[in-house]
Amino acid sequence: MELLRFNLFNKAHKALRALLCNVLIELQQTDFSVSAESDSCISKIRLVLEVLHEHAQLEDNFIFPLLCPNAESIRAYFARQHIEDEALTLDLSIALDNIENAQTALQLSIAAISLQQQYIGFVAFNLNHMNMEEEIINPYLWSVYSDGALERLSAEAVRNNPPKHDAMFVGLMLEHLNNYEILSWLRNIRKEAPANVFQHFYNKSKEVLTSSRFNKIEKQLNNKD
Repeated sequence: MELLRFNLFNKAHKALRALLCNVLIELQQTDFSVSAESDSCISKIRLVLEVLHEHAQLEDNFIFPLLCPNAESIRAYFARQHIEDEALTLDLSIALDNIENAQTALQLSIAAISLQQQYIGFVAFNLNHMNMEEEIINPYLWSVYSDGALERLSAEAVRNNPPKHDAMFVGLMLEHLNNYEILSWLRNIRKEAPANVFQHFYNKSKEVLTSSRFNKIEKQLNNKD
């Protein structure tokens, strides 16, 4: 019977997809002539750019080295994709500046349309990029590393998330995993990590999940593993 292997990217990618798409929805609804709406949307897009940049650095430092030397062509391909993503980030930053520097209603309207187009392109690129990572990199990692080794690497990457966005990103991961994934994660943390670390993730789960979801997970968590 074929077993489901550990997806090294799953937690982070689910969080990033949610962040990208939630901000896209807000962008589509934003009236940039209203300062409060404009400021909120711009700050969230800048947050997206920061978090995606930090995620790319984690991949560069923790995941891509696993591809050397036997899968150098795969590593080089995704490294080039990260460079392309940096160019898209720069274009999006310029589009944000154009919103903030618009002097007339017409300039603001044109800048808002451009920003939406740029952001949609950025989202599409990153969704496709993450999908390709899971489709191409995972099979290679599975051929070389055990699930235990990959789980330890995943935990190390989580520990190395920049502290500035750590609480927010952990919350996004927990909120957008399915119940079984959250339960498995909490059980593994309880088994492998100090009690205070488990308590942190337990409390964060309670904070970000609906009461219905949390109660179901808590009930199973309290059952004998």
